[in-house]
Amino acid sequence: MSKKAKVSIFSLCGLGLIAIIFAVFSLKKQLSNTEELATSFPAYLVKEQEPLVLDGVVITKDEESYYVDPTKGEVEEVYVKDGQTVAAGDKLFSYHNDQATQEISDLNRQKNRLYGQMDDLKQQLNKQETAKQTAKAEAEKAKQQAQAVKTTEDSSEPMQDTKQPSTDTNVELPAFDPSVFDEQIDATKKAIKELNQSIEDMDININRTSEKTSAMVTAMIDGVISINQKGKTNPTEVFMKLLGSSNLIQTAVTEYDYYAVTEGLETDIYVNAEDRDVKGTITSVAKEPLQGAGMAGGTMGQASSDLSKYQVLVKPETSLPLGFNVQVKVPLKGLVIPETAIITEEDGEYVYKVEQDTAIKTKITRQKEGLQLIVTEGVALGDIILSQPDDTVTDGQSVVTEIINEDVE
Repeated sequence: MSKKAKVSIFSLCGLGLIAIIFAVFSLKKQLSNTEELATSFPAYLVKEQEPLVLDGVVITKDEESYYVDPTKGEVEEVYVKDGQTVAAGDKLFSYHNDQATQEISDLNRQKNRLYGQMDDLKQQLNKQETAKQTAKAEAEKAKQQAQAVKTTEDSSEPMQDTKQPSTDTNVELPAFDPSVFDEQIDATKKAIKELNQSIEDMDININRTSEKTSAMVTAMIDGVISINQKGKTNPTEVFMKLLGSSNLIQTAVTEYDYYAVTEGLETDIYVNAEDRDVKGTITSVAKEPLQGAGMAGGTMGQASSDLSKYQVLVKPETSLPLGFNVQVKVPLKGLVIPETAIITEEDGEYVYKVEQDTAIKTKITRQKEGLQLIVTEGVALGDIILSQPDDTVTDGQSVVTEIINEDVE
């Protein structure tokens, strides 16, 4: 390679090195200018509030208690076992009443005597009707005989002078009078009718008493049976308890979180023992506080025993074992932002929303719910705001942000 060529190469390398140094210097200066224009600030990503978490327990929705009724007799047979699942209408137990059985025996004897009296009255009625017919027939026969005698006598008499007056007279025949017989027959028929009514009343009493001899007790709802053997002989104690298969979650909120629970609100339910979540719906919110020691309804930092607590019932979408401990997660409506992000001025409250790396001063509106201030205007879900703006921030300023979200109380 010639000396001239070497000089050319070294010249080109020198020029390239100078160009690189100039480019690095220019980039460094540009970055320096950018840093001067854009200041870095911590930011907050507006998101939904953490749910209100309430401790609860699974209880039954329906419950039926069955006591032994001594007036129905003694328990004769039990058709279920302790812990057995039953359906509405299933047999639980039955009674046997010795006293009712004896009463039925006495009633049947009285009924048989009434039937005996009925037979006597029917025979008497038959005799009375027969006597009436006989008397009527005899009267008719006597009339016919008298008429026959008269006819014979008339035919055997000699012809008399028509000029002489006739001395013949008609024979008076005895008349049949049924009234005497009818009075007796009507009286007997009336007695038979009254006796029939007495027998009908007796049958009703027998049927009613029969129900007491072997009364049956059946399940009113679907559920699980719990048996207390002491209650079988002691009417003051529950003999059987039927816990309905439909269940609820029982929990409570303090006066500070009362605003957050409403009937019909959907919730998530975490089942501790099964490590799973199920859906639920609030079905009842008490209007009056619980008396005495409240339930263990854990709330957002409010755990003082001096606070009033209100019972809340939640219906899970699937059946859960009775007595299980759960956590009810109630979604909180509205947006809450850090107090450090808010700039208070005479005409209201402001925040700096970050849009395209630019801080935009935005007026907001808040309203108080419980212990929290909920943003109602100015900020939406997903917005980014400066969480700790200082006095140097101005509207329209370019900013560099680092999202640092912490739970907002």
